[in-house]
Amino acid sequence: MSLKLLDSKGESLPSGMEVRVELINHAFLFGCNVFNLFGFEGDTTQQKLYADRFEQLFNFATVPFYWQWYEWTEGEEDVLSCTEDMAAWCRENNITPKGHPLIWHESVPEWAMSISDDEIEDRLKKRVQDIVQDFDGSVDHFDVINESVVSHTFDNPVGRWVESVGAVEAAARAFSWVEAVNDDAFLLINDYNVSGEGGDLYSAQIAGLIEKNIVPDAVGLQSHMHKGVWDDQTLRSVCNNFAQLDLPIHFTELTILSGSLMHQKSMN
Repeated sequence: MSLKLLDSKGESLPSGMEVRVELINHAFLFGCNVFNLFGFEGDTTQQKLYADRFEQLFNFATVPFYWQWYEWTEGEEDVLSCTEDMAAWCRENNITPKGHPLIWHESVPEWAMSISDDEIEDRLKKRVQDIVQDFDGSVDHFDVINESVVSHTFDNPVGRWVESVGAVEAAARAFSWVEAVNDDAFLLINDYNVSGEGGDLYSAQIAGLIEKNIVPDAVGLQSHMHKGVWDDQTLRSVCNNFAQLDLPIHFTELTILSGSLMHQKSMN
């Protein structure tokens, strides 16, 4: 590309003038969870250091909406103000916040375990829509449903709901709930099952959504390396597989271990 450099009056700069260019932002979303933003309990030095370093490095931040933390007690949004403060700080510092997750079978409050299978869908719909409406204009990126490929293997109300309607239909309903109250939101589906049998199931789930005309704004791929480092071949294979869906890809989660690897977990 070529640049034409002008002064404040719109005139071309003199030949030979030294010009300094500094990138202050970019379109590529580079982020991290910001869960510790207010987590230093009175240590103002560490608090400021964390905030300063985060703002200097990232332009994207994940803020928490885990149901078991968000609503410890039924009907009481225990950490709502903290999440609101995180989102506000992100906006003040030109950082795009993303809410994670709206639905996840591994984040169900203890009190919600007694919700009947007939009632759980209405409760999930209300939770999702309440959050999206409350944070409209503050948080407009969401991981809508998390790791739903394996939800059916979990014996709790959310897992049984996904099992009863199917992973494709569960995701479709969840996306439609969000779109009904904020059709401008940027919505992702998210999973760690990105290779082998799990990857095939996840890819098929997303293809099923597209067939229903429910199209995620991006495919979320977790790149946890609990069982070994991803080499170039693995990375290329995963990207090529999901590229066939013709949707943007976000690497939503990343773990690199410095200790022992996790034991292999079989998928039922």
